[in-house]
Amino acid sequence: MDSSLRFVEKLVREVKSMHDEAGIPLHSYHFGGDEAKNILLGAGFSLPDDQKELPFSKSPACQKKAEQDHSFDIEHIANYWAIKVNKILAEHGILEMMAWEDGLRGTVKGHYVTPSVAVNFWETLYWGGINGLVDMSAHGFDMIMSNPDYLYFDFPYEVNPEE
Repeated sequence: MDSSLRFVEKLVREVKSMHDEAGIPLHSYHFGGDEAKNILLGAGFSLPDDQKELPFSKSPACQKKAEQDHSFDIEHIANYWAIKVNKILAEHGILEMMAWEDGLRGTVKGHYVTPSVAVNFWETLYWGGINGLVDMSAHGFDMIMSNPDYLYFDFPYEVNPEE
């Protein structure tokens, strides 16, 4: 875990250095975060329970960290990681962290130190995603609509094999 933080610190430092050298300011960094949940935990999946476990729940390193650091919760590892990475970004003068909603859900803007935290919101509107959008924006996040219903180019919008 500490080695993961050192890796991110090195990565951010080197990417920032490349931007500085090129004369192109690095104001925003996309954290990702969508890999932080197991989609098999959602509704509609009838699979064995062993396939519905939280990401990293079987990691010996994460289990050890949870035993040693009570602020570390495997169920909220994405939030823990997002807040840690955000601090690294702020230390390097990066003003905005962006992330997919999965990595930030469960936190509020006040948990972060960069002036801006933008959420790529990707829940489908058809399945009630607007409620999640309202919830995330109420927590102070800047929102970027990335709904797959209308904005994903790799989804077919017509039942046509040539599309």
